[in-house]
Amino acid sequence: MSFARLAVRRTRHPTRNAGWQQRQFYLHVYPRETHYEVEDEPNVAIRKFTPCGRYIVTFSRSPGVHFVHVYRLRSGYRQTEEYPQTLWKHFFKIHFSCQVCRGAQIALNKDFCLFTADARYLLVASTVPSAAPPEDDSEVISSIRTIEDITIYVIDMETGEVCGEHKFEADSISLAHNAGIYLRGSMLAVFSSYRQTIHLFHIRDGGELHKLQTIGSSCFPDDAMYLAHTRAAGPAQRVPAAALAAPTSLAQILERPAPVPEVREIPSEHCIPGIKHRLLAFLWRRARAATTGQKAQLRYFHNHFEEYRALCIWKMQLLDDHHIMLKYGSVKYIESRTSDSMGILAFFVVYNFITTEIINVYENNSQELLQAYESYAEFFFEDRTAKSHESGHTGTFAPMQLTLPSNSYNAREGFRKQLYAARTARNGGQDQSIRRNLSELPVAPQNYRESPYFDVELFSYDEKHISHAERLKHCSDFPVKFYSRAHGRVVFRVPTAKKVPVRGPKRLASFLFHPWLPFVITIQHVIHPQQHHSSHTNIHVW
Repeated sequence: MSFARLAVRRTRHPTRNAGWQQRQFYLHVYPRETHYEVEDEPNVAIRKFTPCGRYIVTFSRSPGVHFVHVYRLRSGYRQTEEYPQTLWKHFFKIHFSCQVCRGAQIALNKDFCLFTADARYLLVASTVPSAAPPEDDSEVISSIRTIEDITIYVIDMETGEVCGEHKFEADSISLAHNAGIYLRGSMLAVFSSYRQTIHLFHIRDGGELHKLQTIGSSCFPDDAMYLAHTRAAGPAQRVPAAALAAPTSLAQILERPAPVPEVREIPSEHCIPGIKHRLLAFLWRRARAATTGQKAQLRYFHNHFEEYRALCIWKMQLLDDHHIMLKYGSVKYIESRTSDSMGILAFFVVYNFITTEIINVYENNSQELLQAYESYAEFFFEDRTAKSHESGHTGTFAPMQLTLPSNSYNAREGFRKQLYAARTARNGGQDQSIRRNLSELPVAPQNYRESPYFDVELFSYDEKHISHAERLKHCSDFPVKFYSRAHGRVVFRVPTAKKVPVRGPKRLASFLFHPWLPFVITIQHVIHPQQHHSSHTNIHVW
């Protein structure tokens, strides 16, 4: 009996507890059979399933010409005894192949892949080393040496055509794990760590990228135009601010027929650009408004003014259609790993980019922010939870919601155990434990897998070898075990290799779970010291 028929039988008569029954259903239906070393055709790098689960996105490995191949998961597949050379065609059928770019030096970034809320459009990016010389500008981060020309493409998932693109010349944008690009609904935010600028785009119904505004050296979309008119008018004639009315809502920004032309001028060394000025002014006003220890706080602000001024943006996240979260820290750690900068003082800034007001500033050892994240974690993943309802899913089961500390008892207990372990560890403490748990903020929701088998209310597993975050893990010598929360016994295993090697090169594993089917793809990456890296694909089905 196929999984679809069994699911229909299980949910033919829905009850008041249909949601809980759906979750319990996966305790009895899980991957049982493994096909080892499946050969994909053509030779592609498998990336991820679409939110609706109907397609899987892959990237070509051929140099020079870069394609995006999208395959459709065949319906009603059954267990088979076919050879590994033909198994890929047994499970998948080509939907379209799209040539994105071509060139000897151009590289299609295989870590970056985003979907709109309705899964209609796919976003990918290409990079090429920039030929432009380094800029002598006080606004750029000169310590960043990797400068590239980055192009973002919008691909229609129905027709397979590139319907929109935008190029960032001589820039640095973190594409790994979607760290520098955030997509919420139809709004796209691109963070340039080199220029300390956030570009906001709107993805129109046809897939075109419409520039909304730029946040960084200016706050309002027409700040550059106002400064240009003011300088052109001279000291005797100033253009009043009311003549160039700034937008007061996102709707007014979207109604603009074309983006406002940017007028870039190199500020002097003593000029503090837009959003940095907002941050410093907020910190000064907060110190001045303190009811206790006002003089001490003002003295502390003035003593550390140069440190505040030298802060730069590390990461960002769109919280809703009006607010954005920015993480500020030392420029020394802007390209460091999260673990390296975990013990460094940083600031989380909640900024309203419509009214250009800073709502609040939290340090990364803030108990208030930690409690808010634990109690309202769904707010930071709001776009991810909404995608399960807007992705056009037509299957029997809808994708599962992420289990977070705010909606899951076991996730909350795991969150508190991490706090306790960091607090009692060597060189730990209260501040260090809070910084460690808040190091995940700002989050990229599309980097987290939606699968019922990552529901911590149903299963427990070793997060050293597998987790709901899209990260490469060290390959275990033994299959990854999923335990039932109900009785504590092993429910199923996911092996990554057919044989257990005694000794050999370093091995990493990646896991691709279908959003709602008992269908898993594991890819084992073997890193040879002096040879090309090799990979082995396994498919696990019910």
